[in-house]
Amino acid sequence: MISPKIIHNLLSDVECKILCTFIQQCAAQKLPIKVYSNSSRRTEVSYRDMASGSFRYEAVNVVQRARQRCFTNALILYGKKPLYIEFTLLAGNYCGDSHILHADNKRYDTTINTWVPNHTPDRVFSGLLYLNQGGGLDFQGGNIKFPQYDLTIIPAPGTAVLFPSDENFLHEVEPVISGARYSIASWYTANVTMNEEALVRC
Repeated sequence: MISPKIIHNLLSDVECKILCTFIQQCAAQKLPIKVYSNSSRRTEVSYRDMASGSFRYEAVNVVQRARQRCFTNALILYGKKPLYIEFTLLAGNYCGDSHILHADNKRYDTTINTWVPNHTPDRVFSGLLYLNQGGGLDFQGGNIKFPQYDLTIIPAPGTAVLFPSDENFLHEVEPVISGARYSIASWYTANVTMNEEALVRC
């Protein structure tokens, strides 16, 4: 894999709208579901909480399809087995929210001038799936950047970006200037004890 892989039309516009509406309802606390985090800048809902709840939402079925489609592509790109879905998160990002330049499974330790495992060291591959349109249509800002590849991606509904989780794929999210940016993030692991599906069934 030479650079982050971009896959278009992984979800339909209808499926994307269902998930955008679901995140909006969670942000407004209109659904009896645990919200992973909720603030003026960000709303996050985990797939585990969606799938484990006593209520069954249409959005759960859509997320299951989205997870499987991303995972199938991640398996091909990762090129190794075993691989499991470790964690899936739905997110709404609002004005002022951003994410600093980082790797998903490592951090740079300035005391020893090298990369070391971070708080999620078992993640080996990452997948992002966008649910609405950037570039000033649904929201302004919020582009994802991969400086090592001189790559900036404007989110679009149904577009996925897949890449290894290590320091060779540093990425950042530019601040959202206006509107609301909706997405799904999934991370993949080779550690079977962290398989999200097994944890959901518990």
